[in-house]
Amino acid sequence: IFDTHPETRLRLLGHILSNRLEIIQPQQIGLIALTEHDVIDYKIGQGDTEGMVNYPLSIQNIKMSAFMTPKDGEIRISFRSKGNVDVNSFSRKYFEGGGHFNAAGGKSNLSLNDTVAKFKQAIQEFF
Repeated sequence: IFDTHPETRLRLLGHILSNRLEIIQPQQIGLIALTEHDVIDYKIGQGDTEGMVNYPLSIQNIKMSAFMTPKDGEIRISFRSKGNVDVNSFSRKYFEGGGHFNAAGGKSNLSLNDTVAKFKQAIQEFF
């Protein structure tokens, strides 16, 4: 009863894992960046992507995960980490956000491609 979702959410998860998950080495980071088309094609609504930021952390040796979603003219970003990776500091420094040591959020007013590029540059500097 409590763990039920629309069919589109499960299909979105398959799409994300097959087509949107990127592993960034050597920093051991998982990145998922959804496009506007993904939002439309999978009819993404409030809460449909909840928890998906955690999937890359289940990959061996991945220490940080970022999940980017376009919403209301900006890119919303969720960060999760394990161990001693401080995503709160990372989010505050680069993406106008914050949260907790292992879970934080941020945003970007750049395009999705530019936000991904900024993220990749930021992890080079941060790590």
